[in-house]
Amino acid sequence: MNLYPNNDSPFKKENPIPDGTIAVKSEMPGSVWKVLVKQGQRIKKGETMVIEESMKMEFPQKATCDGTINTVFVKEGDEVHAGQTILSIKND
Repeated sequence: MNLYPNNDSPFKKENPIPDGTIAVKSEMPGSVWKVLVKQGQRIKKGETMVIEESMKMEFPQKATCDGTINTVFVKEGDEVHAGQTILSIKND
C-alpha cells in the first residue's frame, strides 16, 4: 500500500552536498520561519543564517565557521525534519 501515490511525501529527499562544503542540518522538526542568507553571501562564525520555529519557539541556526553560502535548500514556510540539510557552506 502506497501512502503517497503521487510521491507527495511530506518528507523531502536528502539534498546532495558538493565536495568541499559543510552541510547545515535542522536540529529538530518544525518550520522555517526566516531565511537570513542567500547563495553567494559571505558569513562569519556565529552569524544567524536561518530561524526555525518549533513548539511556538524560535531556534536560530548559527554559522559554525566563516565561509560563503553555497546552496540554500529551504524557503520561509517550509516544513523540515530533524537532520534535514537546510543549506551548505563553503568553508574559507
